Amino acid sequence: EGTTTYQARLAHLQIDADYEVQAYAINNIGETRSEPYHFHTDKAIIVTTGGMLGEAIGDENTYNFNSLSIAGPLNGTDIGYLRDMMGKDRENNDTPGRLSVLDLRDANIVAGGQSYDGSRYTTDRTISKGMFAQCQYLQQLLLPDGIQTIEEGAFEGCTMLSRLRLPSDLTHFQPSAGCDNLREVEVPASCMRFCTIDGVLYDKSQTALMWYPEGKDDNEFTVPDGVRTIGNYAFRYADIRQIDLPASINSLGQRAFCGSKLEHVVLPNGISILPYGCFQQCRQLKSVALGHETNYLSSYCFDGCPDLRDLYVYATDFAPYCQEAAFTGAESLLSEGTLHVPTDCLTLYRNHKEWGQFTTIIEDAEK
Repeated sequence: EGTTTYQARLAHLQIDADYEVQAYAINNIGETRSEPYHFHTDKAIIVTTGGMLGEAIGDENTYNFNSLSIAGPLNGTDIGYLRDMMGKDRENNDTPGRLSVLDLRDANIVAGGQSYDGSRYTTDRTISKGMFAQCQYLQQLLLPDGIQTIEEGAFEGCTMLSRLRLPSDLTHFQPSAGCDNLREVEVPASCMRFCTIDGVLYDKSQTALMWYPEGKDDNEFTVPDGVRTIGNYAFRYADIRQIDLPASINSLGQRAFCGSKLEHVVLPNGISILPYGCFQQCRQLKSVALGHETNYLSSYCFDGCPDLRDLYVYATDFAPYCQEAAFTGAESLLSEGTLHVPTDCLTLYRNHKEWGQFTTIIEDAEK
């Protein structure tokens, strides 16, 4: 007449699946079965300790997932396992994994475990460089809300990534290259540091443009008035031919327009420094007009711009300072292009060590 409770551990269950179980007993008198118990497994894999994701899923299921939700701590061992599921092992070799939808909103990234790609390790609350790099089957990625930092190149080469949800606690962000199917970025309304306008990422005050998604297919783009800073790599590989920059902009990040399809650029007068690799590999670029206050050109500004033929400079009292490698990789501009300078400044530029490398210098730039 007493009641006895028994527990059983059921292995090899699939997520988001229906199951029916029955208790069964037999003795020398006969046998009996309980009423069936029906249950549905959760859509999420729940881990309680970093490094246990592989055990929770099971080796036999590693390559069976197209979508997955995970809750709990994930360290380098877990991220390496996820990369395996997404088609890349720790040495960046291809695997049979085809995981394409990954929801990590209830997960958190913690330090510890093995390297996730052969040389890099996880750091608390950080999406580190290369963490999801080259996972070409990944289409949707929803990041943990507790993440504070996303490093440059975290999603590099994710060519199929079309949906990226950033964390609500994010405080530091750098873009990734090679996300050529990403047309917009999602940011929760609760995020205190960042926001989006038409899929473009800005800081919350909308004074800094952080990332123009590579997959946006607009030919022209107007940066909103009030933006003061274009961040590092912000327009890298952007598919735009023309950009309108407001007078409010006074700072460009390194490689801000690297690899974009821009053809003609007029920089605002308030920009004093042309940063490292600013227009590097802009292969369709034909002309650039520097700002009236531009007084410093960093290395590799025009490296790999074969069609660039016209450069306008407006400084009159002294020629802008050029780092030694400012025109490295821009030999065709020096030999075949034209440097446009203000009236009565031909001698100033012709006798300059760096600017004097131009074969053709003419006085037709308005002061």
